[in-house]
Amino acid sequence: MRYRLTNAWSARCRGFPARRAALVTLMSVTALPVPVARAQAPLTVDDAAVTERHRRHVELFVQAAKLPVRVRPATAQHTTVLAFAYGVGPRVEVGFDVPLIVLVRSGDATAGGGDLNLTAKWVVREPTDSTATRLAVSGAIELPTGNAARGFGSGVADYDVNFVAEWPHSVGGTLRANAGIQFAGNTLTGLVGIPDRGVVVSAGGSGTWSIDSRASIGLEVTGYQGRSRIAADRELRAQGALVLLVTDDAAVAVSLQRGWFASPLLLAQLGCVLDF
Repeated sequence: MRYRLTNAWSARCRGFPARRAALVTLMSVTALPVPVARAQAPLTVDDAAVTERHRRHVELFVQAAKLPVRVRPATAQHTTVLAFAYGVGPRVEVGFDVPLIVLVRSGDATAGGGDLNLTAKWVVREPTDSTATRLAVSGAIELPTGNAARGFGSGVADYDVNFVAEWPHSVGGTLRANAGIQFAGNTLTGLVGIPDRGVVVSAGGSGTWSIDSRASIGLEVTGYQGRSRIAADRELRAQGALVLLVTDDAAVAVSLQRGWFASPLLLAQLGCVLDF
């Protein structure tokens, strides 16, 4: 998952390393010169912006997912994700995110912490005018801190890199594209994702548009492909989201996602974003 609020919707969603937010998603920074809070989430596609120098960016999202048949007897997964980013320079940020996972199996629920994800992003090209394309690259290392035997962790370390491009749209929105590769590990967060270990490629695109100075909508499509051609080694997701700017530095967001292959059949998210 990366949102920096440069207007009702602007920046992030838990990066999009070649993995979950990582395998593909995207967002945008609209052209409206309004307040600064930040809002890329809850979309998965990353934007090409970073947290301002010496400022902090925090996201807290609750996700409810209906799981695919292949992971039964588990039928649902509820995940609370805390993400943090810090601007260390004019074009660089570092951060982390960690999930708390609740798995529902045959009516019984068990909870546990997931894998810790460490992230960094660098804005490679900062446009000199509002019509130019902005480029960024991000990297992530996910450490196997969750209990894999109980389904909360992947059991392996993940290493991935993601490339981001964003540009303004003629009708007043912003378009974004991500392309990534995971070199090792798998894409699991709890029971959500591709379990096979190895190289995974990802791609995605998104668009965001302002309804007014305080509200924005976003749409995205993302996909992941593992080493084999079987359905369990592939993901496809489509998501729509609404972001509301509460103050200049805080926003709330909600989204609904439909998934195919190894992706959750349905996934709903509700959360908040804060910059300080």
